[in-house]
Amino acid sequence: MGFRKLAIVGAATVTVVAGVIGWALSAGASGNSDAPPVASTITLVNSNPPETFAPPHAAAAPALTAQQAANTYLGTLGHSPVAIPSDVSVSLGSLTIPVGPDCGTECENGNTVSNGIAYSALDELAYGYAVTTCPQGSSLPADQCTKWLFLDANNGKLIIEIGPAMSTTPDQSPSMSPSPSSSATG
Repeated sequence: MGFRKLAIVGAATVTVVAGVIGWALSAGASGNSDAPPVASTITLVNSNPPETFAPPHAAAAPALTAQQAANTYLGTLGHSPVAIPSDVSVSLGSLTIPVGPDCGTECENGNTVSNGIAYSALDELAYGYAVTTCPQGSSLPADQCTKWLFLDANNGKLIIEIGPAMSTTPDQSPSMSPSPSSSATG
């Protein structure tokens, strides 16, 4: 991949990640969270077993707020903290991402194994940052218009990004670029 193409892909990825982390903060879930718990189980990818984002366990107490997790993640990308934009919603929940049948120690690579299935995340406490990628009035179903970014609620590390491909056209991609008056150190 040429340098120019790599730079464009890198810039688009930062724009997508920045846009997905947007949301006006509100009081909500238990513990240190500034995001409400996801209300019901969402099937993210209809695999067997499916990738899901479910309500957090009753005793869930994240070490970070959604804003702190976003700031931590942006820091790993070399970016300064910014306020989560209003076009992104954030929820706290339990994320499960199956990899496939367990094939033994040679392919587990840090995955959790349960009932013969390997998982990259199994009921992991996470913040799900969601942004709609389709234009207003689109007839596509919500699952084809939602881009998700999941960050570990305890350390801010990226777990997975799920959703439709985003446009690399600047005027169509959501952005979380800092404006002169917005910053967040949460």
